[in-house]
Amino acid sequence: MDTTSTDRRVRRSRQAIMQALHALIAERGYNAVTVSDILEAADVGRSTFYAHFRDKEDVLLSGFDDIRSALSQPPPSDEAEAATAGEFLGPVRSVFEHVGRYRQAWKPLVLKGGADVVVRILRDASESLIRDHLTQQCQGTVSKERIEAATQYLTGALMGLLTWWLDSESPEPAADVYRMYRRLATQGARRFLSAA
Repeated sequence: MDTTSTDRRVRRSRQAIMQALHALIAERGYNAVTVSDILEAADVGRSTFYAHFRDKEDVLLSGFDDIRSALSQPPPSDEAEAATAGEFLGPVRSVFEHVGRYRQAWKPLVLKGGADVVVRILRDASESLIRDHLTQQCQGTVSKERIEAATQYLTGALMGLLTWWLDSESPEPAADVYRMYRRLATQGARRFLSAA
């Protein structure tokens, strides 16, 4: 058997397992899903599952392997979007756009319980993005402790607003929610970081 057909089969199996997990999460919530449920929904054997993944958390995490790079390198699609890179909290826009783009995947993960691991991935990626941006904005004029305090505050506010947004029945567009966040967070964080 050539490696091309083996690679395709491997990709198909992995994809079937990941799709099965996401469908089951949307239906039942993460905590209620078992590996046996995933095997049945994906129509794969136990040995195939364990050839690719350690457990259901590993399946979940594999779908978010590239989230940090996706959030830290948003491709500007127009001039207005490119201009946000110069804003005080401009890079955070990429978090809202990512969640908005993948809303159908994020919503059940965030709201149906048991998805602490995914929320942690998003929180860690956002926290790192905010910390890096604040460090660059302050250019060594603010202590690490103040930057860390501002990072934790801004990340907590971000996660709260994202959860509210995902829970909303008629959601605002990502750009509008980002503007809300920016208006709520910018003045206080700037004032805090500029205080000696």
